[in-house]
Amino acid sequence: AQLLGRLVAVSRPFDANPSRSSAESEARATLEAAEALADPPTVARSDRLPAYRLLGNLYNLPDGRRQARALLAPLLLGRADVRRERLATLRAVLDQPGMAEAADVLGVHRNTVAYRIRRIEAVTGWRVSDPELKLALALAVRLVQDE
Repeated sequence: AQLLGRLVAVSRPFDANPSRSSAESEARATLEAAEALADPPTVARSDRLPAYRLLGNLYNLPDGRRQARALLAPLLLGRADVRRERLATLRAVLDQPGMAEAADVLGVHRNTVAYRIRRIEAVTGWRVSDPELKLALALAVRLVQDE
């Protein structure tokens, strides 16, 4: 993928030549679905095709962006740089396994990330650790941040 400088798709392993055409079709479908993502992976794996299709189709949900903005409304107030920081922090925390990894992505200390999340929770009344809210926020932040 680095050598080509573009997204590549990988099919599931196959043994016999007759299986090759179905593997190629699967890889092609995976590539198309991954290209529709706002932030595609470098290498798209065909075993993740359903996830790529689901995430790619978020943008086609009727009323999806409006609902995302409504959920994130408390974070969308204020100056543009503050809004971007809040959304970037929230997305990093939701996308990474822990505060240290989120801090690495953001280029800040993990205490800074913890402070920002406490502020977000104070402003919104959310508990970011709530699993259902986490899922909704992860989807909403993608829809709003990628506008």
